[in-house]
Parts: sequence; C-alpha cells; structure tokens
Amino acid sequence: MSSALPHIENRHGQVELVEPHRLEQSDVYNRDLAPVPVLQRRWSSFNCAALWIALAHSIPTYMLASALVGMGMSAFGAAATVLLGNTLLVVPLLLNAHGPARYGVPFAVYVRAAYGISGAHVATLVRGFVACGWFGIQTWIGGQALHVFLGSLFPSWLEFANGQWVAFGIFWMLNVALSLRGLQGLRYIENFAAPFVLVMTCALLLWAISSVGFSGLLLSSPMRANSWQDIVPALTAVIGFWAPMALSIGDFSRYAKSQRDQIMGQGLALPWAMALYAAMAAFITQATAVIYGDAVWDPVQLVSRFKSPVMTGISTATVVIATLSVNIAANVVSPARSFSNALPKRISFRTGALLTAFLGIAVMPWRLLEMPSDFLFTWLVGSSAPTGAVLGVLVIDYWVVRKRTISLGALYDPEGEYRGVRKAAVTATLAGIAVGWVGIVFPALRALYDIAFFSSFITAAFVHWGLAKARA
Repeated sequence: MSSALPHIENRHGQVELVEPHRLEQSDVYNRDLAPVPVLQRRWSSFNCAALWIALAHSIPTYMLASALVGMGMSAFGAAATVLLGNTLLVVPLLLNAHGPARYGVPFAVYVRAAYGISGAHVATLVRGFVACGWFGIQTWIGGQALHVFLGSLFPSWLEFANGQWVAFGIFWMLNVALSLRGLQGLRYIENFAAPFVLVMTCALLLWAISSVGFSGLLLSSPMRANSWQDIVPALTAVIGFWAPMALSIGDFSRYAKSQRDQIMGQGLALPWAMALYAAMAAFITQATAVIYGDAVWDPVQLVSRFKSPVMTGISTATVVIATLSVNIAANVVSPARSFSNALPKRISFRTGALLTAFLGIAVMPWRLLEMPSDFLFTWLVGSSAPTGAVLGVLVIDYWVVRKRTISLGALYDPEGEYRGVRKAAVTATLAGIAVGWVGIVFPALRALYDIAFFSSFITAAFVHWGLAKARA
C-alpha cells in the first residue's frame, strides 16, 4: 500500500482521504482504527461538553474530592483545588485533541506518527496499564458496595468474616463474564444508572444539610491555609485523575465537527463539571466530620452507616450498577485492545480482557483505597508520571516537530514514513517516567514526584524535541 494517498482539507482544517477504501489493504488497519469521514464528524460543542458532564458524575470523582477533605482540606479548598487542577489539565488535553480532530484518527493510530507504527505499542500499553489499575480500583469499590447491599437484604451477611472479599470476588467475576460476552446490554444499564449517581449525591447533600444545617455545612470546617507542601501534590493528584483520558482523548475528539466545537465544549465543561460535583462531595464529607467525629471519605462506607436498610440498599445498588457499566466500558476495552494489538497472534481480545482483570487485582486496590493519602499520593500522583511522559511526547511532536502536519495515509502503511520504532519518542518517554518517579527512590528529589505529571511531561517533551532536532 502506498503512503502517498491523496487527501483533501476543508475550510475547518479537517483532513480526509479521497479514497479511504484503499486503507483496507493494510495489515495495520481495521474498522475501529479507520479515520472518520468528515461528514460523520458530528459532535457539536454541546456533545463534547456532555461527555465531560457525564464523566464527572461518578463515584471516583466523589472520592477524589472527599479524599482531599479527608487529608485536611476544607470543602472550599478541595473544590478550588479540583477546579484549578482541571483548568490546568485542559491545556495539554486540548493540545492533544487537536491532531485527532484534524485527521479523524483514534488514539492508537495518532500515536504512530510520534512513536512509529511498531513503537506505538509503548504509548498504548502505558494507557492500557493505567486502565488496569483503574479497573482494580473500580472493582474494589463495586465489591464494597455489593457487600453492603447484600447486608441490607440479609443482615446476617455482615456477620460473615470474609463477606467483603467474597463480594469483591463475585463482582470481579461479574465484570469478567460481561466483558467476555459484550457491552450491548450494559449501555442501556449505564444510561439508566449514571443519572442516579447524581441523584444519590444530591440526596446525600440534602441529608448533610438537614443534619448540620446550611450554615453549619458552610462553616463546619473553617478555611485553612494549607502549605505548598500539601497543595502541590494534591494538585498533581487532581491532574492525574483525568490524565489518562487527556492522553487518549483522540478517541472522542476525532468525532468533533470542528476544532472550535471540541475546544469550546471540552474547555468549558471539564473544569466546571468537575468542580461543581466535587464541591457537593466535599461538603458532604465535611459534614460527616461533624456528624460522626471523623471525615468519612468513602461514599460506600458512608451509606453503610444509615439506619434505613431501604436507603442503604438503593444507594449501594446504584453504585454497583453504575460502577459495573462504567468499569467495563472505560477500563476493560482500552487495555484489552492494547494487549491484543501488541501481540495479535498470541493475545485475543478475550485474553486481553482476562489479563486486564488479573492485573487489576495485582495493583492491590484495597490498599490504594485504605487511606485517602494512598489514593491521592500513591495512585493518582504515581500514575500521572507515565501518562504525563507520553502526553509530553505527543504534544511536542505534533505542535513543534511536525508543525501539525501528518501524512494520513502513512499512518496505515507498515513500510511507509512511520514504519518501525521511533527511538527518540521511546527514549523521551522513559526519561520522563524516570524523572517523575526518581523521588520514590531518592527522598532528596521527592519534589519531582510531588509534581510527577509536570516533571514527566516537561522532561519527555524536551528530550523528544532535542533528539528530533539532532536527527534533523
């Protein structure tokens, strides 16, 4: 297949091939990886905004804000940190969304320009491994919710010593079984359950107001002047929360009608949707410190304290269903495809899904969610380093090295311009990860870990730019 396939560019700067059917001859092409024709790019700014509004209303988002309160921030401070962190993240997110929106290609194809067609597996596997971690975390949350739900139906269940582990195992196996059977039915469940997460949070907020009063809710935790040693890693954790999505945002931005639509929709919706929902979670957690004498940052643990079995059952059932549907769609499909694409003859999608599930256990999510500090500073800050490194390579490669120009046909030609492995991109990625994680090994450099996303992003970007310039 020739890389020099003719293309056209419209007035919005969107590029498409004149004869896209010729890509079908390529060994690295399938329908999922095909560029989206311009006429099928129909996402308006409203659609792009709706994506982030829906994603923001989730149990992990609740736990992000509540963990900040659990670490000693006021509710106002936690909401402000979430707003600032997501406002900062919007910049690299939009920079990384531009290329896929221009050429209509998904993340797995877009990275071929920077890493090479074979080297692209480095970037997709980084995204896949982080998704495996999130699979484990979401599965543990769902298992906890199932444990409490069963306890609301059968009180004797809570007396079972290993009930929580059994519930986790049941929920894990349910995720695996549904992953292997397909996602069609889950889409209807997700559409039903996702709004109920917001309804449940509103109900918890009303409960908090009725328990401590509106003024008590606002004043139950006075504004505290947190030090930079507290704020900086917390800000990195907030950025690390959506950094994986910022990395693979091309899977969504390729459907945008124009650059203006994806920039306006995502740029406005992400920070404010996260901040508003985080504020609700933060004030609820702040109220629990007054009601129970200690901040209850885990929403499943919070609803388990309710005296009404009906309220507990409805709340935990909502968490179980919503977590099940979101977990499979967001945290199984991506890594399973990444593993399958890396070794297509040895790993099928089903095998990749099983590998994802077992790696999700390997991260020991029960430890990451044991304390708010573990969730924030071990998982979110730690995982921000590899995602930040790959993101740094992609942004600098597209905007500076290639000056927004990519040969669309060559992305699908194993013998073309992007063949093999681009050592500069791989080296830059490893350098970025090393700098982001060096503070774990050497305490004197802990500051680099506290800003792992930034240190990894900047290091990878400069190393890639320097190697590309030297090669030129």
